Amino acid sequence: KFHQNFSTRLGISFTTSYHAYNTNVVATKGLDFIYGKTYGNFQFTPSSCPKVKKRQEARFNGLIRHTFHNAKLDDNALPDDKLHVARHHKLLFQENQSFITPIKHLRYKKRFVIPTKGYYTFPIPFHKPRTVSVPAIVEPICNDSSVAPTPTANSISPVNTNIWENVPEHYIPLIPPYDIYEGGRFNQPSRGKIWKKNLQPLAVGSDGWLAFMKVIYDEHVSRTKYLQGKIDAGIQWETTPDQGEYRSNLCSLVMQVTNHKHEYEMKLLEISSSVPPELPIVTGPINNSERKKREKCHLQKLKEFDRKKQEDTEILADLRSRVSNEEDIFYMEYYKKDYSLAYQPCAIMDDRPLK
Repeated sequence: KFHQNFSTRLGISFTTSYHAYNTNVVATKGLDFIYGKTYGNFQFTPSSCPKVKKRQEARFNGLIRHTFHNAKLDDNALPDDKLHVARHHKLLFQENQSFITPIKHLRYKKRFVIPTKGYYTFPIPFHKPRTVSVPAIVEPICNDSSVAPTPTANSISPVNTNIWENVPEHYIPLIPPYDIYEGGRFNQPSRGKIWKKNLQPLAVGSDGWLAFMKVIYDEHVSRTKYLQGKIDAGIQWETTPDQGEYRSNLCSLVMQVTNHKHEYEMKLLEISSSVPPELPIVTGPINNSERKKREKCHLQKLKEFDRKKQEDTEILADLRSRVSNEEDIFYMEYYKKDYSLAYQPCAIMDDRPLK
């Protein structure tokens, strides 16, 4: 069952659904999550009012910029890195994006074993193993060896041969417990499509399989760097990694908001202090040609002043919009009750004397 979600503040909509993890994963990989939540079908649903639509786009773009900035990603970052960070923060920002996150409050009690219903007070998912009957191949009896046997319609499809020699050592601990098919990391076929079209998984060590594993390895490296960054932040702030990350992000956001606020105030002061050029007063008689020349020069200066004022006004509006977006992010991340409660354990400062 799909649930449709709407955000009038950001002007977006997306769907969520729930599914159960295969119990074989618990027995082979030690994964203790029971259910997962799938996010997808992202769409922009802005307001019909132009002013509200503009604010929605500004909030959404500011949220994306803030998320990637905290992950140390710039505009030239790889799409896979952005998708990994977005999955970590449960952020949908493009229409063909989807990801699965585990539900952490429902877990199996034991790992590396098939779950037993007797250990739980609530129903747990049960995956019935599929049995595939192997069709029998009847060899035709023929006395003439020159006659080739007729191929049967129920012949077994060829199975790809695994080439473990091509698998790098650092890929082996990250090999997923499920089969890998054509389509890439984020476009794997569904079970129904695999069964309907009788798709064959990629052979271990093939080019497509190695490309799939490279994406998984890059995600692992990115995740490792993120965790190491938290540890470094904890060391820098002499506290735990979570509190160090919170304080480092808060400090960066405060400095960013302060710098943009300063740029806005300086540009506002520049505009307010600018005055249009005046025609200088000349004492004594002046002929018509000289007067027309002076008036033409003064008119050009006025046009240049108006053009410069219009450019500065547009720059000021852009700076004001940027400051407003960052103030909204600041409020949403650190002041709003619903969000601040999530960071409350990290926001508590250590009780230590000043140095």
